[in-house]
Order: sequence, then structure tokens, then C-alpha cells
Amino acid sequence: MEDQDEIRMEGFTSLACGNTPLYATANRLYYKVGSGSLQRVQEVFELMQGVEDMHEGSRPVPYVSIVPTWESLQQWRTKGKSGNWPEMSGGMGLALLEGRIGMDVNPSTEMSEEWLAGQGVIALCGASGLSEEGAGRLGEWVKRGGGLLATYDTGLYDGGGKLRRDGGALREVLGVEMQGEPLESQPECYYRVKERHEALGEYGPGAVVEGDGRLVPVEARGGAKVLAECWNLGTEEVRGPAIIANRYGQGRTIYGSGSLEGNYRYDRVASTGRLLRTIVEYLGGGKPQPYKLQGPRGVYGVLRQARNGDRVLWVLGNVGFKDAAAGRMRQEYEVVAGVEVAMRIPEGRQVKGMRLLRAKQDMAFREEDGYAVGIIPSLHIAEVVHLMLR
Repeated sequence: MEDQDEIRMEGFTSLACGNTPLYATANRLYYKVGSGSLQRVQEVFELMQGVEDMHEGSRPVPYVSIVPTWESLQQWRTKGKSGNWPEMSGGMGLALLEGRIGMDVNPSTEMSEEWLAGQGVIALCGASGLSEEGAGRLGEWVKRGGGLLATYDTGLYDGGGKLRRDGGALREVLGVEMQGEPLESQPECYYRVKERHEALGEYGPGAVVEGDGRLVPVEARGGAKVLAECWNLGTEEVRGPAIIANRYGQGRTIYGSGSLEGNYRYDRVASTGRLLRTIVEYLGGGKPQPYKLQGPRGVYGVLRQARNGDRVLWVLGNVGFKDAAAGRMRQEYEVVAGVEVAMRIPEGRQVKGMRLLRAKQDMAFREEDGYAVGIIPSLHIAEVVHLMLR
């Protein structure tokens, strides 16, 4: 990496995710990589030192938690292939980031009862392999009121990567009977909406949105509803159900037989992002988002909770020249003016103030509909907004 703005962006992003960006420093100090300057890296570590007390031991504040399953990685045993990570789980993360929805990533090996009790929405994105124990825990969590999004071949295979013949590990929870392995991928496949539903937002009967050419053959069971079907524009073939909604106990589930999130990673179609957002908001039962941002596309947020309960929003201004097709291009980031941030005030707490930690200045704010709202006057690469509570 060169000694330009990109080194600061990657450093601040690493901190926002709870990591320490030692890799860049080691390359410069010990291997003389790049021009050898430490100036831009020093700023990252100066900020790290300044926020250490609140950042150490902090954790994300998610609206949605993505769970890549350990079992989905076992398909190598049967020479199968899992798209769980990064294609599908990574695509979902990108859609949530761009949709400004708080998220976390938690592997299934750490999916304890205590952790589940604190979750509102969980996303299983192509989590092909799923153990009986994991499926049982998720089922009980949904029954108690959780919201579950599952896509593609989630639960189609067992813990050893072998095809299940019983309709899938989550058949009762999702209201879906899986009929076998994924069908052959086809081009020009779209999702055609069959009925109006809260999970689909603005899309009603007859609406057509970009879909996924991959498909797991399924049938709805029990009281589950088929909201959309997969339709091939060229052949006019209806390939099967695409989106299925179900109620299980006190909880809600949405199953997608393809992978809208995998598609989004490659084409970034805005309507796909909006559809994924409305789905997770439906699964969240109308619960308020933990933060909001008003700014151009490319301004991202990562919200963390400090050990004392304060909220810290890392705002990343990833706005500038991009050309993904050309590989790792050098990045020059633009200054963005007037980014509005709103952070949800935790129940039972009061706001003492807001402060911009990188700019080292207090931030004027107002309280509105349960949020503390303020303006970042000038955002270049990154800023850290500290919501101080009492």
C-alpha cells in the first residue's frame, strides 16, 4: 500500500471493526515497503490511543447479525462448494452497510443461548450446512419472537456436508420443503411478486425485480406464503418459489431460494438493496434502527457500544474515484460536507453531549424521536462521533 489517503481509510476502518491495523506498520518499519513514510499511519494510531479507554472492550450494536455456519465450510469433505462466505454473507454485509443498517458478524460456533437472547434479526446467507443442535437453537429463538432471514441452500446439508433428504434442517421454522440440490443457473432471471406483503415494501402483485439465476427447488408448507416466484425473462418459464414468508411461534421468517445478497455484491442494483432493507426491517418488527446517516452514497457507519454504555459511531467517507474492474486502484477521497448523524438514545439514559473525536471538538445536537441528531461539518476519510450518556 502506498502512503496516501487509502492507508488512513484502511486503518480507520480496521479500528471501526474492533481490530488493530498493525499490518501496514510492520510492512513499513521492517520490510521498507512503499515509500517508507509513517506519517499517515501515525494519525491512525494517535486516534487509537485517544479513544483507547472507550474502544477497548466495545462491541457492535447490530440490527442484524450475520451468522456464517461452521458446518457450511465442511462441504469440501464431499467435494461440494459453499457460497456462504464471502459471496453471500459478504454480499449481505455490503447491502446492510450501504443501507445504513447496524450489523455484526457472529460465527455459529459462538451462537450461545445468551447471545441469541440479545438478537433481533439473524441472517443465514447460503449457510448450506447446519447441525441439528444449531437448527434447534435457532428454531427456539424464532419461536420466542426472533426474525430469521435464510437464503439459498441454508440447512440443505448436514454438519458433514452431506445432502439432507428430509426437506432441510429448518423446514418447520421457514415453512419450506427443500426438494433437492440447486438447479442449474440461468441468465435473465427475475423475481415476480405474487402478493402484497410488508416485507416487500413498495412492490405489489405483478412487480418484477432483478433476481438470482441460481435456485433451490422448494415448496411452501403449512401456512407459509409464496410472496414472489422466479421467472426467466427469456423463456418465460416460472422456475419456482423465490421468496417465502412464514410465522413460527411468535417469530417471523423470510426464505429466499436464490441469493439476492450474492447478486448485490456484484451488481449493486439499488432496488435489490432496498428490497433487502425492507425484508430485514419487517423481520425486526418495526424496531428503530440504532443509527441513521444522511449523506451521499459511500458514507458508511459502524456503531459500537463502549463498556460504560456510551455509543460511538465511526463514520467512513468512502467517497472518491473507484474502478473495481481495474483492480486495486489508488484511492483519492473527497471531502463531504454536512453529514447528518442520528444515534438512538438507549432506554433509561440521558444525553450529556456529543463530540467529534478526530476533530477534537464538541458537536451541537438536538434530540428528536428518541435520537440524538447532529451534523458533521466536514468529513474526510473518517470521523468518530461519541454520544456521551448518563
